[in-house]
Amino acid sequence: MRTAFSRFGQFLAGAVAASLLAAGGAGVYLVQTVSYALTQKSMLDEGFYLYKGLLFATGVYRPFQDYGPWTHKAPLAYLIPGYVQAWFGPGLLSGRVFAVLVSLLALLAVWLTARRLGGARWAAAAVWAMALNPALIKYYAIASVEGLVACLLLWALYLTLGGGRPAWQAVLGAALAGLLAMTRQNMMVVLPLLVLYLGWEYGWRRAAWAAAAGLGVLALLHAAYWPGILRMWAAAVPASLAPFLDPWRPPRGLSADWIIRPQFWQQVVSFFSGFRFHFTALTGGLLALCFWPPRRAWADSSQRRTAIFLAGLFVTLTALHLWLGLGYSESNNYNVWGYKYYLAFFAPVGLLLGIVLASTGARVFPVWRQALAALLMLAVAAGIGYASYETFAFFLADLPVPRFQNFFRTWRFLPGTVPFYVFMANKFGLEYPLEAWFDPTLAGLLIGLLTLLAAWIVWLTRRRPAYSFGVVAFSVFLLTGTLLAPTRLLGGDYREYDCGMNVIAAYETTGPYLASLVPPGSWVYWEGGNAEAILLYLPGIRIFPAQLDAPWNFWTGGDDDALARYGYWNDSLRLQWRAQAEVFLIQHRLFTPEWQEFLDPSRYEELPSNQVPLGCAPDTYLRIFRRK
Repeated sequence: MRTAFSRFGQFLAGAVAASLLAAGGAGVYLVQTVSYALTQKSMLDEGFYLYKGLLFATGVYRPFQDYGPWTHKAPLAYLIPGYVQAWFGPGLLSGRVFAVLVSLLALLAVWLTARRLGGARWAAAAVWAMALNPALIKYYAIASVEGLVACLLLWALYLTLGGGRPAWQAVLGAALAGLLAMTRQNMMVVLPLLVLYLGWEYGWRRAAWAAAAGLGVLALLHAAYWPGILRMWAAAVPASLAPFLDPWRPPRGLSADWIIRPQFWQQVVSFFSGFRFHFTALTGGLLALCFWPPRRAWADSSQRRTAIFLAGLFVTLTALHLWLGLGYSESNNYNVWGYKYYLAFFAPVGLLLGIVLASTGARVFPVWRQALAALLMLAVAAGIGYASYETFAFFLADLPVPRFQNFFRTWRFLPGTVPFYVFMANKFGLEYPLEAWFDPTLAGLLIGLLTLLAAWIVWLTRRRPAYSFGVVAFSVFLLTGTLLAPTRLLGGDYREYDCGMNVIAAYETTGPYLASLVPPGSWVYWEGGNAEAILLYLPGIRIFPAQLDAPWNFWTGGDDDALARYGYWNDSLRLQWRAQAEVFLIQHRLFTPEWQEFLDPSRYEELPSNQVPLGCAPDTYLRIFRRK
C-alpha cells in the first residue's frame, strides 16, 4: 500500500511540475504576445480585414456585393473582426486585444490537446515550443487572420481527437471546421478529413451528424451571400478545374504590375524560410514521419487512428499551402513569399503529430529510415542556411581566415589573415554573388553535421543503446532548433513588421486627430499605404472601396464598370475618383511629383498634420489635403 501511494505521489508531483512548467511557458508567451501587439507595425492585410469587416458589420456594404470592396476571402475573415470593432469600438486597440485573446485561446487548445494525446510533460513541451518561437507569436499578435484560423482549427481538434469524445463534442468540432472553412477557404479540406476520421473512430452514424453540422454552417453562409460568394471560390480554384466559375471571375485579358511569375531560386528561399520560422512544428511534424511506429508500438487502435488523421491533415495542409504560398495561385496574388505566413494557419498541428508519435515509445527503426532522416536533417540545415543569406552572407564573407600556402607540405600559416570571400575567390574561384549564397548554405550544412556528430557521441555514451541512432539524432536536431528558435538563425530573424515604438498609441493619437479634420460624409481618396487601419477612426466617411486592397487589385486597362463591379480598379477609375474626392489622405513617402502637381495649392489646401509616423519610419505620417 505504501509503495502504491509513493508511486501515486511521484506521478502527482510529475504532473504538477509539468503543469507549472507549462504555466511558465504560457507566461513567457503572454508577455511576448502583448509586447508584439504593441510594437508590430500594422500591415495591409490587418487593415483591410478590420476596416472591411467594420463596413460589413455596420451595413455600409455586404460581402461580395457588386461595386463594393474586393471580397476574395471567406466572409468570416472580415465579419468576425468587423463585429469586434462594432461591439467594442473601432480602432487598432480593439483589433489587437482581440488578436491577443485569440492567440492565448489557441495556446490553451494546444496544451489541452497535447495533454490528452501525450500527457502533461509533452503538453508543457508543446507550450514551450510555441513560446520560444517569436515568429509564430508575431503572426498571431496582429489582427490578421492567421491567429483566428489557427484558433478555430485547434479547438476543432481538441473537441474531436483522442478517442472517447462525447457525441456533442464531435458535432461541435465539425461545426467549428465549417466555420474554419468560412473564415479561410483554403482550410476547406479540414472538414472532409475530420468527418472521415470521426467515421473511422466512432462509426458513420456520428460522422453523419458531424457532417450535417459542418455542412449546415457552409450552407447557411453560402445561402446568405449567394451567388456573390462564388467569387471567393473563383479566386481560389484555378479556371482549368472549375470553368463553371468563370462568370464570377475578373474580366479576362487584363495585366497588372503585381503579376510576377516567381523564379525558382525565390521558391527555394521561400520554402526553406518556412523551416526557419516554423522549425519545431514543421521539422517535428514532417521528419517524425520517418519514424512511424510499428503496429505493436501503439497503445491502442484509437491512438493509431489519431496519428494517421493528424499525419494526413498535416501533410495535406502543408502540400496545399506550399502550392498557394510559392506563387502559383491568383488568390495569393502569385506571391512567392507567402508560404511562411500560410504555415501559421496550421503549424501547431505538427507539434501534436510529433507528440502522438513520440508518446508511443517506439525506439528501434530500420537503418534505411534512420539514413533517410539524417539526409533530410542535413537538407533542412543546409536549406535554412541558404534561406538566411540576407542575414548572414556578408557576416560570413568577412570572417577572417588564416593565410597559408601549401599547408599540407609546410604545416605552417603565413602572417596575417584574409576575409573568407577573398580566400574562396583565390582558392576556388568563387566570387560574389555566388558566394553570398554558398557561404550560409555551407554554414547550415556544417551545423547539421555537427548536430549529427553530437548525437553520435550521445548515442555512443550509452553502454547498451535503447534507441536507434536516428531517433537520437532527430531528438538532438529538434531540441537544438527549438532552443535556437528565438535567435536570428531561425524564428528570431522574422522582423518584417518590427517597430521600435508603440504602434497602437500612434494610431490612437492620429485617429482622433484625423477625425477632427475629416467630417463624416466626406469623399476620401486613400493613398495611405499599409496604414489602412487608421480609417477605423473616421466614422461615416465615404471611400472608394476598391482602393482598400491597392495595389493588389489594380489592373491595367479593362472596362471600368466591369472592374468596379467586381471590386477592382484601374487608372481610368483612379482619375475619376481623384476628381470626385473631397479629402486626400496620402502617406508622405507616397507623395510623388504627380501628387504635387495635381494638388495645386490654388485648388487644394493642405491641412496641418500631426506628423506621427504610422509605419515606424519618419516618412510614414499622413498628409491631409482638402478641396477648396
